[in-house]
Formats: sequence, structure tokens, C-alpha cells
Amino acid sequence: GGNAAIIPLLLEAGANIEASIEIGDNTGLILATLVGYEAEVGELLKGNPNLERKNLEGKTALDYAREGNHQSIVDLLVNHV
Repeated sequence: GGNAAIIPLLLEAGANIEASIEIGDNTGLILATLVGYEAEVGELLKGNPNLERKNLEGKTALDYAREGNHQSIVDLLVNHV
């Protein structure tokens, strides 16, 4: 797994939920989705990220969740309000 426990601490400290890495312009949400880290996706959603944000490939986290057959993450993303 990833580092779900640290995400709330980072968000509380003011971490930018929309920050991305240079390679691919992937956000934490996109990366967590790519590898199927459901707990991390759930924690990142608490920071209200832009779910429409696309990376350099023009894909969103939901696109990757569907492609990777991560149904529990698809559900989290679709049901996030």
C-alpha cells in the first residue's frame, strides 16, 4: 500500500491537493488511482481535489480507475460530492 495515514496530516498542514509531478503532470489522486490505492484515494478526496483535472495524456483519475478495473475506486470517485 501507500501512505494513507500521512495524507490527512499533509492536507491539514496546507499541502496543495492539485500539486503534480513534472513527468506526465500527474496529481496524487491520479497516481493513487493508477496503482489502485483505495485508502489513499479516499483520503485525497477529503481534500476536495478537482476530479476533472487531466494529466498530459488527457486522462482523469476516473479514466485510470476504469482502465485499471479498480471498481471500488470508480465508486469512490463517482460518488464523491
